[in-house]
Amino acid sequence: MKNDWAAALQEAFQRKADVIPPGWKTVKEIAQEQGVSKEHVSRIVTRLMKMGRAEMKKFRTVVQATKTENVSRRAYFRLHPFYRLITPPGRVRKP
Repeated sequence: MKNDWAAALQEAFQRKADVIPPGWKTVKEIAQEQGVSKEHVSRIVTRLMKMGRAEMKKFRTVVQATKTENVSRRAYFRLHPFYRLITPPGRVRKP
């Protein structure tokens, strides 16, 4: 039992970034694709989530630290929100 917990804790604290599945994008990526601001995309994505047309999931990604005197690490992990479009139940997406 103790070894199970030790293995589970060790696995949870592995310093690895998540693999982002296809179809999931950040607000920044969507804004670049559409040629609009991140603020505009953020408002639209929030509205789409309320309508049930989009979903959000947080993935652990690597963030590169900026070069300052007080930073002792070069990269660190953060949970970032990723979004994807979904088809609500009862609706058929046209190809």
